[in-house]
Amino acid sequence: MKSRLLLLVVSLSVLVACGGGSSSSTPTNSAVVSLSPSTASVPVNTTAQFTATVSNSSSGVYWLVNGVIGGGLATGTISVAGLYSAPAVIPSPATVTITATSLSDTTQATSATVTITAGTALSLTIAPSAVSIYTSRTQQFIATFNTTANTGVTWEVNATIGGDATHGTISSTGLYTAPATVPSPAAVTITAISQSDPTKTVTAQVTVVLGTTIVVLPIFATVPAGATQAFTATANSQPLTVTWTLNCNSTQTGGCGSITSAGVYTAPSFPPPGGGAVAITATSTDQSALPAGANVVVQISNGSLVGNYAFSFAGKNSGTAYASAGSITFDGGGNITGGSEDVNAVAATSLAITGGTYHIGIDGRGNATVQTSGGTETWQIVIKDNTKAFVMRADAGTTGSGTLYLQDVTKFAIGSVNGNYALQLSGPAAGQTGSAAIAGAFAANGAGGISGGKLDASAGTTVSTALSANGLYTAPAAATGRGTLTLASTYGTQNFAYYLVDATRAVLVETDAGKILRGDLVKQPAGPFTLGSFAGSYAMVVSGANTQGPLALGAIFTLDGAGAVSSGVADVNANGNVQNQVVLTGTYLVTDATTGRSEATVSINGQARKFVLYPESGSVNTVLEIDGVQTTIGRAYLQASNVSMSLFQGSYVTNLVGTDFINSPGEEDATGIFTPNGGSALTGTLDVNDNGAIARNATVQASYLGSTAVGRAFGPLTTSSSTLSSAQFVYYVVDANRALVLENDSSRVLAGAMEKP
Repeated sequence: MKSRLLLLVVSLSVLVACGGGSSSSTPTNSAVVSLSPSTASVPVNTTAQFTATVSNSSSGVYWLVNGVIGGGLATGTISVAGLYSAPAVIPSPATVTITATSLSDTTQATSATVTITAGTALSLTIAPSAVSIYTSRTQQFIATFNTTANTGVTWEVNATIGGDATHGTISSTGLYTAPATVPSPAAVTITAISQSDPTKTVTAQVTVVLGTTIVVLPIFATVPAGATQAFTATANSQPLTVTWTLNCNSTQTGGCGSITSAGVYTAPSFPPPGGGAVAITATSTDQSALPAGANVVVQISNGSLVGNYAFSFAGKNSGTAYASAGSITFDGGGNITGGSEDVNAVAATSLAITGGTYHIGIDGRGNATVQTSGGTETWQIVIKDNTKAFVMRADAGTTGSGTLYLQDVTKFAIGSVNGNYALQLSGPAAGQTGSAAIAGAFAANGAGGISGGKLDASAGTTVSTALSANGLYTAPAAATGRGTLTLASTYGTQNFAYYLVDATRAVLVETDAGKILRGDLVKQPAGPFTLGSFAGSYAMVVSGANTQGPLALGAIFTLDGAGAVSSGVADVNANGNVQNQVVLTGTYLVTDATTGRSEATVSINGQARKFVLYPESGSVNTVLEIDGVQTTIGRAYLQASNVSMSLFQGSYVTNLVGTDFINSPGEEDATGIFTPNGGSALTGTLDVNDNGAIARNATVQASYLGSTAVGRAFGPLTTSSSTLSSAQFVYYVVDANRALVLENDSSRVLAGAMEKP
């Protein structure tokens, strides 16, 4: 009906355009329609393309079949593009007329004659036609037509579209999945039904049989990190060709390890989360047996420390302050094969690392004997993962703490040092009582130039602020990542040896005589920086010294993004004089949008303090005190938005650095593992160097009370070591993987960090 109305409307439009009259001849400029082909023989269920050409007009045509626009099922249909589809059954009569009519002049039309023939009768085949399938296995069925037209099918299992759980299921693409148990009877029928002609069907017979399960041996294995374990797969005591797959909680590429087609499993260099569990599955390539698996537990081992690592230390050797930075190579098998170290004490010295050995236990704690051209060093190590570890010097008479970072040797090129970096340096004040520290930021151009820098320095009670700086650096060495860096400012010209970790981080040590500073370069986030760049709640620990002795400050506070410091609570330990949970408030201001340099002026229990902040990537800020009263430096970490004490659980590697006042007065360092339970108890193990007196494997017992609102906890801690037998600790939760630590009693000043893999 709609087709006829359209034809009537078109015809009336043409009549009106012609003045309503008639003509016995075609106007000179009227459209003329030609059609190709003029005759055709088209089998049922097939198509034929017709092409219409309209002269003297740019308009097209509309198509009719036996006078009906677009045609119908009985006589066939035609598209606006002229593609004719023959009906499924020969009409009576078997001849139909295709007409193309000009849209601009409906008096102009031409026709073609189409004869519908029987052609080849539609038929359907299926493969495979008969098959036995084990329970829970799959089989692909393919339905094939004898024509390329109308090839869609509907799949059934025992006359049920898509099947069911009892007899098996089949997808729209013909993938059959056998049921988990053998049905009764065991034979089921797969049917493919033509969607264009439902009378055309084809069937296949499936016999479901109880599947033989693959046997994987060993079914359980404990594998050291980096080590290998061979697995075999058999069915009915016969070798079987299988595909091996791995699954674990790691999201890192290769975090579960790897396995060859022959079943040789290689553990990753560090256990995946969740206790190191890895599931191994063997799947028969010919589906002749059901999958089976084995379970692996990966343990920390020497293989967890493999490759080139950049490191830095600060401490004292026989009472003389020193700082160092270097690169060391671990072979994954317990041997140290090379490296270099720059040490600055009375004077700077470059040492070659010539060899050594190391051992890492299954808890991640271990030790290393490092042979250098200047003598032998003993290190106590606790690894966070294969990319980072805390390190403590464990030689009699020598103290020191530091960090190991896995180096990306592919980045050992000058172009890798490119972009904006934050700088943090600390050490003893040259010729003064107290400590010295520098914070800043600058731009490296990837070609050896440093520009646009800002530096703030505090040494004893002398403060230099917002100094402009520039400088130069050399390319990192291919073997160790070592390069040199020079900074020039009104503070003076400073020279450093740096060791590249990757494009985002380097460790460095000053090589100028009498200036024993070491620290980090860390890539900054993209600027420019505003007050809003610092919005959020932060956990912070800074440490250092004043003229009376060592001190440390821990705090949690909020920066509102508009210049206010609020909701602050601080704990202070100044040479053993303790203040707990005091109020911290103040203001902050961004003074340089390019480097992110910002100043915070705060009141801590009524005492005025001033700090400068430089942002680092990862929502971290270097923090340096610049009020001239004392020198402290550290970092402030943006807390998780849902921080609570429930996050404070699991095993953390721990590093503590400070000063003992009681047992063996002097520098005290500790590394180890703390395991809080997320409620009120903490256990662990510490290795302690108390002014050169070494105590290993000290057991830790602690309790704590936490404030969920801010993520702060505090409580007493005891150990089996006489050098650190008891203490009062405060913990500041950053997120599920990090916390900061402050000892807050009169026995010592300790500050540190806790990190989970």
